[in-house]
Formats: sequence, C-alpha cells, structure tokens
Amino acid sequence: MSFLEPKIYFPTDGKRRYFRVIAQIKPFICDVFFLRSKKVIVWKPRGGGGSLGASVLIWLLMIYHKRSVLDISGSGEQSKVVYNYVCQFWECVPGLSEGLLTDEPLKEETRLKNGVKLLVKPGTEKQVRGKHMSTLAIDEVCQEDARVELAFRAALQTVLSEEEAIILLFSTFHLPSGLFQEYWDKAEEKGFTRVKWNVFDTMLPCKRGLEHATTDDPKALCYCEKCDLTVPEFTTDDKGRKVQIGWDWCYGQARTSQGWESFEKIVAAMRMNIGTDVFATEFACTRPNYSNSIYGPEVVEKSLIDPTDVSEDGELHVGIDWGIQSKNSLAITLVERRLECIPVH
Repeated sequence: MSFLEPKIYFPTDGKRRYFRVIAQIKPFICDVFFLRSKKVIVWKPRGGGGSLGASVLIWLLMIYHKRSVLDISGSGEQSKVVYNYVCQFWECVPGLSEGLLTDEPLKEETRLKNGVKLLVKPGTEKQVRGKHMSTLAIDEVCQEDARVELAFRAALQTVLSEEEAIILLFSTFHLPSGLFQEYWDKAEEKGFTRVKWNVFDTMLPCKRGLEHATTDDPKALCYCEKCDLTVPEFTTDDKGRKVQIGWDWCYGQARTSQGWESFEKIVAAMRMNIGTDVFATEFACTRPNYSNSIYGPEVVEKSLIDPTDVSEDGELHVGIDWGIQSKNSLAITLVERRLECIPVH
C-alpha cells in the first residue's frame, strides 16, 4: 500500500489526485491480490472510492498475476469509469506503458505484450457471452433493468468455467431486491467475501465539537446527537408506536475516519436529497426496503423452507398481486392453513 498512495494518481481539474487507501478498502485489495479471496462483493457508497479501488486492483492483477479482465456495468458510460481509471495508471510509473503495452489503450480494450488484456463492455448478453476471461469485474450490480441483470448472470456463469476465476462485484445497494441483494444475502453460501463501507468512512477526521468531550464521553457524542449527519434510529413496539432505540448514520464514526471528503460536502449531499431515501441508501449505506413493507427481504429469506405438498383437506386461500420487478410482473400466491405452520406456495 505504501507504493499505491504516493504513486497511483489520476488527473482532476488539471491536478494530480492520488489514490487514498482507507481502512475499509485496504483489506479487500490485499486479500484479492494475495489470492486469499477470489470472490468479493462490495457494498460501497456513492463517490466512496469503490470504482477507483476496483480499478487499482484490476491494474495490479494484470501486471503481477497476468490476469485478463472483463469489466462490465449497466451501461456503456458506467462501464468505462473503471476502465478509464486503469488507462490512466499506466502513466503513473515512467516507462511502464512502453515496457508492457502493445500500443496505446484503445476505446474498449487494452492489450499487454504477454497476451493479457482488459476488455470493457456494457451489460448486454450479446456483449458478455463468449468472453472467456479469468477475472470478471461488475460495477453497479444493483440494476432495475432485468435485461442487464440477465447479462450479469450470463457473465457470472461464463467466468466460473475458467480455472481459478476471480469475481469482483461492486455496487451501491439502492434497490431492495435483485442480483446484488441475492449475492449479498447469500454471500457465504456462494463463497463470496462481503466488504462494506459508507460515506462517513470517507470523511476527513471530524473534530467538530470535541471541546465538549469528557472522560465519560471521549468522542463528544453528546455533540454528535445534534449534528446534521446523525439521525435517531427507531423501531416499532407491539402497539405500533415508534420508539427510539439509538442513533444512526455517522454518530461519531468520522472521529476516527481517515478519508478525503469534507464535512461540508457530505452535508450538502444530505441536504440535496432531503425528502428522499437517496442519502440514506446511497451515501449512508442503510439497507433499502420496500415502501410500506412489513418485513425486510433478509427476514423473508431466513423464513424459507423446503417446498411442501399441498394438503387435500386444508383450508386454501389464493392471492393475486403485482410483482416488484416491473409493472408487467404477476405474483400468484397459494396460502394453506395448517395447525403447525402456514405454507405459502
């Protein structure tokens, strides 16, 4: 990591912006680079360095492990974010591009003299099928478009046919269901390592209100409770009343962060999204949920059991409802009442 921080940069507004390795990004880069983890799913905040971290890791895998990489995302523009970062890194070390690359990086492909290549493709089945690469990186896995998810699934099946495959999944978690939710909730069963951080991990160390710190409150959390970046956390009691059970979002988290973003910039993002769930889900990385949902998807997931046969003499109820994926989805539910349980078919 001591090599990455002083060497790896990308130009922004005519200046060199160097890669900053926060505590949450360092472990997943090291684990994949040293092949301790070959399947990683990353829940990242918007603007939190996830795509940049992915690009650094791809660059290292190409150079040191001679890995060819397929980089895809939901659209052509999204997929080029990681690719464009990688293209800039070749200039960070003098003579590296001349020594390793066959030519200047192309619009959608970079080739090394040893045969290693990096391909960037949008998330369509036509583009990803048949691309047999040993490493797959998917950015912004959480997508509303079912066709894009189908392309992602096709790419996942293709890379699994390769020996010692490496799979990297990155996304903000802004939709309650779908491919990202499936892989995040079933990460252990699917062999994936979970990595998560939020926007407060990317903040410069916050010293606001520390003059109020005491022996009993060394982080001055009493001050944090009044901060714009801390909100009450509620639950609902058995009578349906909201009851505060603690505090959410930052609540002193940025006291020990080692990031790059200013307090003012994050507050501006929060205020810009007042009246929506955007800041909570895409910046604070609070799990999204269905509107007016009674149970979250993780609770439903834990309640599933193996299928059971429908009883001939049980009391049956049929329900028809619109699905959650699109306006053209239809869900037909058969509920059977039994003494010991209520199977839902």
